[in-house]
Order: sequence, then C-alpha cells, then structure tokens
Amino acid sequence: MNERWVVSPGWDCNAKGSPNLTTKAGYVVTPGHEGTLVIGTTDGMQESMREIDGDQTRMQFGPDICAIFFIANDDMYCRYGAGFGDNHGSISITV
Repeated sequence: MNERWVVSPGWDCNAKGSPNLTTKAGYVVTPGHEGTLVIGTTDGMQESMREIDGDQTRMQFGPDICAIFFIANDDMYCRYGAGFGDNHGSISITV
C-alpha cells in the first residue's frame, strides 16, 4: 500500500489510516483510526460500516446486500474541522 491520501491537514496515510489519530464521535466508524478505508453495505434498509483490515481484505456478502460503498474514516459532520472538505489524494481498490 504505497498510495496515500490526506484526511487531516499535515497527516497523510494509506488505506490503513493513521495510527496516531483515533476517531471521535461523529466519524464514520468509531472506535477506529482517522483515514482508514471503510466499507459500507446496505440491504436497502440498514447500513453497516466497518474499517478495512489490511492489504488483502476479503469479504463475502449475502444475497440481501443491495450496495457496497467505500469512504475514508473522517469527521462526517465537521465537528472537528473541515470534514471531507480538506481531503485529497486517492486510494485504488479492486472489487
């Protein structure tokens, strides 16, 4: 994982997030690490999100899953700064 993104000014990280920045209330997943790649799933009614664990994470989904999505673990409601507004960089994934 040599691709990097920035979710907090001055802190770049890979998809495993920053081990120095622990998430707080209002982040996508808490407890967790800021900047970690999060996978979200929905069955049309309920949403579930969790941090990706490692370079080669494998997951299986049941037939009720309508959608999967990916997001950086960041401040969703701008409680601690600009939220997603100051993010830049990219991470490539294969589904």
